[in-house]
Amino acid sequence: MQNTRSALRLSGLVLGCVGSLVGCEGDLSTQLQQQDPQVMAGTSGRISNTLEAGGSVVSRVNASDATAWVYVQLQTGKEVTPQDPLHSTDWDIALQRFQIKVNGGVSGQGSVAVALLTGTPFASLSIAPKDGYVTDLPDSADDGTEPDYAFTQGGTWYDYNMTTHVLSAKDQVYVVRSSAGAYYKLQFTGYYDQAGSSGYPTFRWQSVAAP
Repeated sequence: MQNTRSALRLSGLVLGCVGSLVGCEGDLSTQLQQQDPQVMAGTSGRISNTLEAGGSVVSRVNASDATAWVYVQLQTGKEVTPQDPLHSTDWDIALQRFQIKVNGGVSGQGSVAVALLTGTPFASLSIAPKDGYVTDLPDSADDGTEPDYAFTQGGTWYDYNMTTHVLSAKDQVYVVRSSAGAYYKLQFTGYYDQAGSSGYPTFRWQSVAAP
């Protein structure tokens, strides 16, 4: 039904251009650019997507199960369930509580990589950087035993208050190069659901031009 309504809106726009071609091409181009046929608002499995003005998407992921990963395909904004995540290219990032891995390096064969940008506001970023990308690496000499995930470059994506035991997202922007070779800017904005339960990482993201 939604596709039908979109087609009708576009048809009306085209018909309205008959006899008035000046300015019509620009209007049609603008409307097509504002539409994203891939990512839709709503819930897909354990992912809830909200579309924002300007084309960005806010995704909240129910990653509260400490024994299961939630696999996300950025092209569609949907949860996928790969039978063999290590050898599947269907997913880009996966979340489990506060941990985030990418489909690359030791975590997968999708060649996904992440660049951390410092001092760059989310809204002003329109072109992906040429370099600075890292993927998930084997565990280095640190206190933990988990791999060195790409989203831990420059430290974690969050701050943790030892007094209140509250986790808050850092104000920093990443660029993710997906399994399909597309680029997305991404910024974490929260870790709790509306009831205050933990394990619900929330992030804003949007496609950007390749370098």
